[in-house]
Amino acid sequence: MILDEDGEVTIHFDASNSTDLDALEGSGIETYEWKVLFDAPYGDDSFSLDGHTFEQTSASDGAWAYTFRNQTVDPSGTTENQIRIELIVYDKAGKFSEKYRMYFVVVPDGFGDEEPVVQLDASINASRIDSNTITISGTVLSGAENGDVYVEAAFLESAFDVSAVDKYNLGLVGEWDKSNKTGDAQTFDLTLSLEDLYTNKSQSQRIFFKIYEGDDERWITIKWIEIQLPACQGFEAPAEAIAAGGEFIMEADGECQWSGAWTRSNGEWVEPAQTSDTDGAKSSLDSTTIGLAVGALVIIILLTLVFLRKGSAGGDDTIKDFAASSAGYGNAQLDATEQYVQQLIAQGYPEDTARTYAQQYAAQAAGAAAPVAAAAAPAVDDAVYQQYYQQFVGQGYDEATAATYAQQYAVQYAQSQQ
Repeated sequence: MILDEDGEVTIHFDASNSTDLDALEGSGIETYEWKVLFDAPYGDDSFSLDGHTFEQTSASDGAWAYTFRNQTVDPSGTTENQIRIELIVYDKAGKFSEKYRMYFVVVPDGFGDEEPVVQLDASINASRIDSNTITISGTVLSGAENGDVYVEAAFLESAFDVSAVDKYNLGLVGEWDKSNKTGDAQTFDLTLSLEDLYTNKSQSQRIFFKIYEGDDERWITIKWIEIQLPACQGFEAPAEAIAAGGEFIMEADGECQWSGAWTRSNGEWVEPAQTSDTDGAKSSLDSTTIGLAVGALVIIILLTLVFLRKGSAGGDDTIKDFAASSAGYGNAQLDATEQYVQQLIAQGYPEDTARTYAQQYAAQAAGAAAPVAAAAAPAVDDAVYQQYYQQFVGQGYDEATAATYAQQYAVQYAQSQQ
Protein backbone atom coordinates (compact mmCIF):
# COMPACT_ATOMS: atom_id res chain seq x y z
CA MET A 1 0.00 0.00 0.00
CA ILE A 2 1.26 3.51 -0.88
CA LEU A 3 0.48 6.28 1.57
CA ASP A 4 -0.81 9.56 0.16
CA GLU A 5 0.77 12.95 0.73
CA ASP A 6 -1.07 13.13 4.09
CA GLY A 7 0.63 9.91 5.27
CA GLU A 8 -2.35 7.58 5.15
CA VAL A 9 -4.44 5.47 2.81
CA THR A 10 -7.89 3.93 3.38
CA ILE A 11 -8.72 0.55 1.86
CA HIS A 12 -12.26 -0.82 1.48
CA PHE A 13 -12.78 -4.56 1.93
CA ASP A 14 -15.73 -6.57 0.61
CA ALA A 15 -16.70 -9.94 2.13
CA SER A 16 -20.22 -10.05 0.68
CA ASN A 17 -19.48 -13.27 -1.19
CA SER A 18 -19.26 -15.16 2.13
CA THR A 19 -22.22 -17.61 2.50
CA ASP A 20 -23.66 -20.44 4.64
CA LEU A 21 -24.77 -23.32 2.45
CA ASP A 22 -27.32 -24.40 5.06
CA ALA A 23 -29.03 -21.02 5.17
CA LEU A 24 -32.71 -21.00 4.23
CA GLU A 25 -32.57 -17.37 3.14
CA GLY A 26 -29.92 -14.76 2.46
CA SER A 27 -26.21 -15.50 2.90
CA GLY A 28 -26.73 -17.02 6.37
CA ILE A 29 -23.79 -15.00 7.77
CA GLU A 30 -24.42 -13.45 11.18
CA THR A 31 -21.08 -11.80 11.99
CA TYR A 32 -17.93 -10.68 10.13
CA GLU A 33 -14.78 -10.61 12.30
CA TRP A 34 -11.79 -8.65 10.99
CA LYS A 35 -8.45 -8.76 12.82
CA VAL A 36 -5.38 -6.60 12.11
CA LEU A 37 -1.98 -7.89 13.24
CA PHE A 38 1.53 -6.33 13.26
CA ASP A 39 0.43 -2.86 12.16
CA ALA A 40 3.37 -0.85 13.51
CA PRO A 41 6.12 1.32 12.00
CA TYR A 42 9.17 -0.55 10.75
CA GLY A 43 11.55 -1.23 13.66
CA ASP A 44 8.88 -0.75 16.35
CA ASP A 45 8.15 -4.02 18.20
CA SER A 46 6.00 -2.59 21.00
CA PHE A 47 2.75 -3.61 19.33
CA SER A 48 0.31 -6.21 20.79
CA LEU A 49 0.67 -9.67 19.36
CA ASP A 50 -3.09 -10.13 19.69
CA GLY A 51 -3.68 -7.34 17.23
CA HIS A 52 -6.95 -5.43 16.89
CA THR A 53 -10.34 -7.07 16.22
CA PHE A 54 -13.24 -5.38 14.43
CA GLU A 55 -16.69 -7.09 14.37
CA GLN A 56 -19.36 -6.22 11.82
CA THR A 57 -22.95 -7.52 11.90
CA SER A 58 -24.81 -9.03 8.98
CA ALA A 59 -26.17 -5.56 8.28
CA SER A 60 -22.74 -4.57 6.92
CA ASP A 61 -23.10 -7.23 4.21
CA GLY A 62 -19.35 -7.82 4.51
CA ALA A 63 -18.27 -4.21 3.86
CA TRP A 64 -15.43 -2.87 5.99
CA ALA A 65 -12.77 -0.15 5.65
CA TYR A 66 -9.37 0.19 7.28
CA THR A 67 -6.89 3.11 7.23
CA PHE A 68 -3.16 2.36 7.03
CA ARG A 69 -0.76 4.91 8.53
CA ASN A 70 2.41 3.02 9.48
CA GLN A 71 5.25 2.53 7.01
CA THR A 72 6.51 -1.03 7.20
CA VAL A 73 9.73 -0.74 5.15
CA ASP A 74 13.16 0.49 6.18
CA PRO A 75 14.37 3.83 4.77
CA SER A 76 16.40 2.08 2.08
CA GLY A 77 13.43 -0.01 0.99
CA THR A 78 15.46 -3.21 1.07
CA THR A 79 13.72 -4.87 4.04
CA GLU A 80 10.10 -4.84 5.16
CA ASN A 81 7.54 -6.03 7.71
CA GLN A 82 4.09 -7.27 6.75
CA ILE A 83 0.74 -6.32 8.23
CA ARG A 84 -1.68 -9.29 8.37
CA ILE A 85 -5.44 -8.96 8.21
CA GLU A 86 -7.60 -12.01 8.98
CA LEU A 87 -11.30 -12.57 8.25
CA ILE A 88 -13.59 -15.09 10.00
CA VAL A 89 -17.34 -15.25 9.35
CA TYR A 90 -19.97 -16.77 11.72
CA ASP A 91 -23.38 -18.18 10.78
CA LYS A 92 -26.59 -18.01 12.80
CA ALA A 93 -25.78 -21.34 14.48
CA GLY A 94 -22.48 -19.94 15.78
CA LYS A 95 -20.35 -21.96 13.45
CA PHE A 96 -17.38 -20.13 11.89
CA SER A 97 -15.20 -20.37 8.80
CA GLU A 98 -11.50 -20.86 8.46
CA LYS A 99 -9.32 -17.75 8.60
CA TYR A 100 -8.91 -15.86 5.35
CA ARG A 101 -5.50 -14.11 5.53
CA MET A 102 -4.24 -11.05 3.61
CA TYR A 103 -0.77 -9.44 3.85
CA PHE A 104 0.19 -5.80 3.24
CA VAL A 105 3.42 -3.81 3.00
CA VAL A 106 2.97 -0.05 3.52
CA VAL A 107 5.36 2.40 1.81
CA PRO A 108 5.50 6.22 1.85
CA ASP A 109 4.16 8.54 -0.85
CA GLY A 110 6.12 8.20 -4.08
CA PHE A 111 7.97 5.09 -2.92
CA GLY A 112 8.86 2.87 -5.84
CA ASP A 113 7.21 5.23 -8.34
CA GLU A 114 9.99 6.36 -10.59
CA GLU A 115 9.71 9.31 -12.94
CA PRO A 116 8.82 8.24 -16.47
CA VAL A 117 11.64 8.48 -18.98
CA VAL A 118 10.40 9.25 -22.51
CA GLN A 119 12.56 9.49 -25.62
CA LEU A 120 11.29 11.58 -28.55
CA ASP A 121 12.43 11.13 -32.14
CA ALA A 122 15.52 13.38 -32.16
CA SER A 123 15.77 13.43 -35.96
CA ILE A 124 12.74 15.72 -36.21
CA ASN A 125 14.36 18.48 -34.16
CA ALA A 126 15.62 21.46 -36.20
CA SER A 127 14.53 19.78 -39.43
CA ARG A 128 12.86 21.49 -42.41
CA ILE A 129 9.22 20.48 -42.81
CA ASP A 130 7.04 21.39 -45.81
CA SER A 131 4.22 18.84 -45.43
CA ASN A 132 0.65 19.47 -44.29
CA THR A 133 1.11 17.47 -41.08
CA ILE A 134 3.91 16.38 -38.80
CA THR A 135 4.03 13.13 -36.82
CA ILE A 136 6.33 12.83 -33.80
CA SER A 137 7.21 9.36 -32.54
CA GLY A 138 8.50 8.43 -29.11
CA THR A 139 9.21 5.58 -26.71
CA VAL A 140 8.64 5.19 -22.96
CA LEU A 141 11.94 3.85 -21.73
CA SER A 142 11.10 3.37 -18.02
CA GLY A 143 9.03 4.57 -15.08
CA ALA A 144 5.66 3.31 -16.31
CA GLU A 145 5.11 0.92 -13.39
CA ASN A 146 1.40 0.67 -14.11
CA GLY A 147 1.60 1.22 -17.85
CA ASP A 148 -0.18 4.55 -17.63
CA VAL A 149 2.22 7.15 -19.03
CA TYR A 150 0.65 9.83 -21.25
CA VAL A 151 2.21 12.31 -23.69
CA GLU A 152 0.42 15.38 -25.06
CA ALA A 153 1.61 17.61 -27.95
CA ALA A 154 0.63 21.18 -28.90
CA PHE A 155 1.99 24.30 -30.59
CA LEU A 156 1.43 26.35 -27.42
CA GLU A 157 2.39 25.29 -23.90
CA SER A 158 -0.74 27.00 -22.57
CA ALA A 159 -2.88 24.45 -24.47
CA PHE A 160 -2.02 21.86 -21.81
CA ASP A 161 -3.92 23.84 -19.15
CA VAL A 162 -7.22 24.38 -20.95
CA SER A 163 -10.38 22.41 -20.31
CA ALA A 164 -11.11 18.99 -21.77
CA VAL A 165 -13.65 20.56 -24.14
CA ASP A 166 -11.10 23.08 -25.42
CA LYS A 167 -8.54 20.31 -25.90
CA TYR A 168 -11.11 18.37 -27.89
CA ASN A 169 -11.72 21.36 -30.17
CA LEU A 170 -7.97 21.89 -30.61
CA GLY A 171 -7.67 18.25 -31.53
CA LEU A 172 -10.28 18.64 -34.27
CA VAL A 173 -8.14 21.24 -36.06
CA GLY A 174 -4.87 19.38 -35.44
CA GLU A 175 -3.40 21.76 -32.86
CA TRP A 176 -3.34 19.24 -29.97
CA ASP A 177 -2.94 15.48 -29.62
CA LYS A 178 -2.59 12.92 -26.81
CA SER A 179 -1.22 9.40 -26.69
CA ASN A 180 -2.99 6.38 -25.24
CA LYS A 181 -1.80 4.73 -22.01
CA THR A 182 1.77 3.68 -22.64
CA GLY A 183 4.01 1.28 -20.72
CA ASP A 184 7.73 0.67 -20.58
CA ALA A 185 9.37 -0.08 -23.97
CA GLN A 186 6.16 0.90 -25.79
CA THR A 187 6.00 3.53 -28.56
CA PHE A 188 3.51 6.26 -29.41
CA ASP A 189 2.77 8.64 -32.32
CA LEU A 190 1.42 12.20 -32.12
CA THR A 191 0.23 14.10 -35.21
CA LEU A 192 -0.33 17.86 -35.62
CA SER A 193 -1.48 19.94 -38.60
CA LEU A 194 0.86 22.53 -40.15
CA GLU A 195 -1.41 23.84 -42.92
CA ASP A 196 -2.31 27.13 -41.21
CA LEU A 197 1.24 27.90 -40.03
CA TYR A 198 2.95 28.56 -43.36
CA THR A 199 3.40 32.22 -44.39
CA ASN A 200 5.35 34.11 -47.08
CA LYS A 201 8.39 34.09 -44.78
CA SER A 202 10.58 31.26 -43.50
CA GLN A 203 10.12 30.79 -39.76
CA SER A 204 10.75 28.53 -36.78
CA GLN A 205 7.95 26.71 -34.96
CA ARG A 206 8.12 25.03 -31.56
CA ILE A 207 6.17 21.91 -30.62
CA PHE A 208 5.62 21.37 -26.89
CA PHE A 209 5.20 18.03 -25.11
CA LYS A 210 3.67 17.29 -21.70
CA ILE A 211 4.74 13.96 -20.17
CA TYR A 212 3.10 12.57 -17.03
CA GLU A 213 2.04 9.36 -15.32
CA GLY A 214 -1.47 8.38 -14.27
CA ASP A 215 -4.78 10.17 -14.45
CA ASP A 216 -3.67 12.24 -11.45
CA GLU A 217 -0.78 13.52 -13.63
CA ARG A 218 2.26 12.63 -11.54
CA TRP A 219 5.79 13.53 -12.62
CA ILE A 220 4.77 16.25 -15.07
CA THR A 221 7.58 17.15 -17.48
CA ILE A 222 7.47 19.73 -20.31
CA LYS A 223 9.74 19.35 -23.33
CA TRP A 224 9.85 20.96 -26.77
CA ILE A 225 11.44 20.61 -30.18
CA GLU A 226 11.81 23.22 -32.92
CA ILE A 227 11.18 22.75 -36.63
CA GLN A 228 11.76 25.05 -39.65
CA LEU A 229 8.84 26.01 -41.88
CA PRO A 230 9.95 27.30 -45.32
CA ALA A 231 8.23 30.23 -47.01
CA CYS A 232 5.04 29.28 -48.81
CA GLN A 233 5.34 25.63 -47.77
CA GLY A 234 8.56 25.07 -49.68
CA PHE A 235 8.02 27.39 -52.63
CA GLU A 236 11.24 29.16 -51.69
CA ALA A 237 13.24 31.60 -53.83
CA PRO A 238 17.05 31.61 -54.13
CA ALA A 239 18.98 34.27 -52.25
CA GLU A 240 19.91 36.04 -55.51
CA ALA A 241 16.25 36.52 -56.43
CA ILE A 242 15.48 38.01 -53.04
CA ALA A 243 18.57 40.23 -53.19
CA ALA A 244 17.30 41.55 -56.54
CA GLY A 245 14.24 42.94 -54.74
CA GLY A 246 11.87 40.00 -55.14
CA GLU A 247 9.54 38.74 -52.42
CA PHE A 248 6.64 36.41 -51.78
CA ILE A 249 3.23 38.00 -51.23
CA MET A 250 0.55 36.19 -49.23
CA GLU A 251 -2.84 36.80 -50.80
CA ALA A 252 -6.13 36.97 -48.91
CA ASP A 253 -6.98 33.35 -49.79
CA GLY A 254 -3.72 32.15 -48.24
CA GLU A 255 -1.99 31.50 -51.56
CA CYS A 256 1.61 32.64 -52.05
CA GLN A 257 2.54 34.69 -55.12
CA TRP A 258 6.05 35.69 -56.23
CA SER A 259 6.76 39.30 -57.15
CA GLY A 260 10.16 40.19 -58.58
CA ALA A 261 12.51 40.42 -61.55
CA TRP A 262 13.32 36.72 -61.36
CA THR A 263 10.76 34.27 -62.75
CA ARG A 264 10.03 30.57 -62.33
CA SER A 265 9.65 28.33 -65.37
CA ASN A 266 9.19 24.55 -65.39
CA GLY A 267 10.21 24.36 -61.75
CA GLU A 268 13.42 26.34 -62.30
CA TRP A 269 14.25 29.89 -61.24
CA VAL A 270 15.30 32.14 -64.15
CA GLU A 271 17.23 35.36 -63.61
CA PRO A 272 16.38 38.42 -65.72
CA ALA A 273 18.37 39.13 -68.90
CA GLN A 274 21.32 41.40 -68.20
CA THR A 275 23.15 43.80 -70.58
CA SER A 276 26.90 44.33 -70.16
CA ASP A 277 28.37 47.81 -69.72
CA THR A 278 30.00 47.58 -73.17
CA ASP A 279 26.68 46.75 -74.79
CA GLY A 280 25.05 49.54 -72.85
CA ALA A 281 27.63 52.07 -74.01
CA LYS A 282 27.32 50.82 -77.57
CA SER A 283 23.53 51.03 -77.39
CA SER A 284 23.74 54.56 -76.03
CA LEU A 285 26.18 55.55 -78.76
CA ASP A 286 24.00 54.02 -81.46
CA SER A 287 20.98 55.89 -80.13
CA THR A 288 22.87 59.17 -80.13
CA THR A 289 24.15 58.61 -83.68
CA ILE A 290 20.71 57.66 -84.93
CA GLY A 291 19.22 60.71 -83.23
CA LEU A 292 21.73 63.04 -84.85
CA ALA A 293 21.22 61.47 -88.25
CA VAL A 294 17.46 61.76 -87.97
CA GLY A 295 17.76 65.38 -86.86
CA ALA A 296 20.05 66.22 -89.76
CA LEU A 297 17.68 64.54 -92.18
CA VAL A 298 14.75 66.56 -90.82
CA ILE A 299 16.68 69.81 -91.30
CA ILE A 300 17.63 68.87 -94.86
CA ILE A 301 14.02 68.01 -95.69
CA LEU A 302 12.82 71.22 -94.07
CA LEU A 303 15.25 73.34 -96.08
CA THR A 304 14.39 71.50 -99.26
CA LEU A 305 10.69 72.13 -98.77
CA VAL A 306 11.28 75.84 -98.12
CA PHE A 307 13.43 76.21 -101.22
CA LEU A 308 10.94 74.30 -103.35
CA ARG A 309 8.14 76.63 -102.31
CA LYS A 310 9.78 79.40 -104.29
CA GLY A 311 8.97 77.49 -107.48
CA SER A 312 9.85 78.95 -110.77
CA ALA A 313 10.26 82.46 -109.35
CA GLY A 314 13.50 81.49 -107.66
CA GLY A 315 15.08 78.68 -109.57
CA ASP A 316 18.79 78.43 -108.88
CA ASP A 317 18.65 81.71 -107.00
CA THR A 318 17.61 79.70 -103.87
CA ILE A 319 21.18 78.72 -103.22
CA LYS A 320 22.32 82.21 -103.97
CA ASP A 321 19.84 83.63 -101.47
CA PHE A 322 21.13 81.32 -98.76
CA ALA A 323 24.72 82.29 -99.60
CA ALA A 324 23.84 85.97 -99.54
CA SER A 325 22.11 85.61 -96.19
CA SER A 326 25.10 83.70 -94.81
CA ALA A 327 27.41 86.50 -95.96
CA GLY A 328 25.43 89.12 -94.05
CA TYR A 329 23.52 90.75 -96.98
CA GLY A 330 20.09 92.29 -96.44
CA ASN A 331 18.54 94.66 -93.95
CA ALA A 332 18.23 92.08 -91.17
CA GLN A 333 21.95 91.44 -91.24
CA LEU A 334 21.35 87.91 -89.77
CA ASP A 335 24.08 85.29 -89.44
CA ALA A 336 22.39 82.22 -90.94
CA THR A 337 25.01 79.82 -89.58
CA GLU A 338 24.44 81.00 -86.01
CA GLN A 339 20.67 80.75 -86.53
CA TYR A 340 20.99 77.07 -87.47
CA VAL A 341 23.31 76.49 -84.52
CA GLN A 342 20.68 77.84 -82.13
CA GLN A 343 17.92 75.88 -83.82
CA LEU A 344 19.82 72.58 -83.53
CA ILE A 345 20.65 73.27 -79.87
CA ALA A 346 16.96 73.93 -79.21
CA GLN A 347 16.22 70.49 -80.70
CA GLY A 348 18.53 68.86 -78.13
CA TYR A 349 21.82 68.56 -80.00
CA PRO A 350 25.08 69.32 -78.16
CA GLU A 351 26.49 72.72 -79.13
CA ASP A 352 29.60 71.24 -80.82
CA THR A 353 27.49 68.91 -82.95
CA ALA A 354 24.98 71.65 -83.82
CA ARG A 355 27.76 74.02 -84.85
CA THR A 356 29.42 71.36 -87.03
CA TYR A 357 26.18 70.60 -88.88
CA ALA A 358 25.36 74.31 -89.35
CA GLN A 359 28.83 75.06 -90.72
CA GLN A 360 28.52 72.16 -93.17
CA TYR A 361 25.19 73.46 -94.48
CA ALA A 362 26.52 77.02 -94.72
CA ALA A 363 29.67 75.88 -96.56
CA GLN A 364 27.61 73.90 -99.05
CA ALA A 365 25.33 76.86 -99.69
CA ALA A 366 28.22 79.33 -99.94
CA GLY A 367 30.06 77.05 -102.36
CA ALA A 368 27.05 76.89 -104.65
CA ALA A 369 26.69 80.68 -104.61
CA ALA A 370 30.42 81.49 -105.07
CA PRO A 371 30.13 82.90 -108.62
CA VAL A 372 27.72 85.61 -107.51
CA ALA A 373 28.79 86.12 -103.89
CA ALA A 374 30.60 89.34 -104.74
CA ALA A 375 27.59 90.79 -106.56
CA ALA A 376 25.98 93.72 -104.95
CA ALA A 377 22.90 92.78 -102.95
CA PRO A 378 19.75 94.43 -104.21
CA ALA A 379 17.82 96.70 -101.90
CA VAL A 380 15.16 94.85 -99.90
CA ASP A 381 11.71 96.32 -99.57
CA ASP A 382 10.89 96.33 -95.84
CA ALA A 383 7.18 95.87 -96.52
CA VAL A 384 7.93 92.77 -98.59
CA TYR A 385 10.24 91.47 -95.82
CA GLN A 386 7.58 91.99 -93.14
CA GLN A 387 4.99 90.25 -95.28
CA TYR A 388 7.18 87.14 -95.62
CA TYR A 389 8.16 87.31 -91.95
CA GLN A 390 4.56 87.31 -90.75
CA GLN A 391 3.73 84.47 -93.14
CA PHE A 392 6.48 82.21 -91.72
CA VAL A 393 5.58 83.05 -88.11
CA GLY A 394 1.98 82.14 -88.89
CA GLN A 395 3.15 78.78 -90.21
CA GLY A 396 4.72 77.95 -86.84
CA TYR A 397 8.38 78.87 -87.42
CA ASP A 398 10.28 80.45 -84.54
CA GLU A 399 11.17 84.15 -84.93
CA ALA A 400 14.83 83.58 -85.89
CA THR A 401 14.00 81.01 -88.59
CA ALA A 402 11.09 83.12 -89.88
CA ALA A 403 13.41 86.15 -90.10
CA THR A 404 16.02 84.14 -92.05
CA TYR A 405 13.48 82.80 -94.54
CA ALA A 406 11.76 86.20 -94.89
CA GLN A 407 15.14 87.81 -95.65
CA GLN A 408 15.85 85.23 -98.35
CA TYR A 409 12.47 85.67 -100.03
CA ALA A 410 12.68 89.44 -99.81
CA VAL A 411 16.11 89.43 -101.49
CA GLN A 412 14.81 87.11 -104.20
CA TYR A 413 11.83 89.42 -104.79
CA ALA A 414 14.15 92.45 -105.04
CA GLN A 415 16.29 90.62 -107.60
CA SER A 416 13.26 89.78 -109.69
CA GLN A 417 12.42 93.46 -109.90
CA GLN A 418 15.80 94.50 -111.41
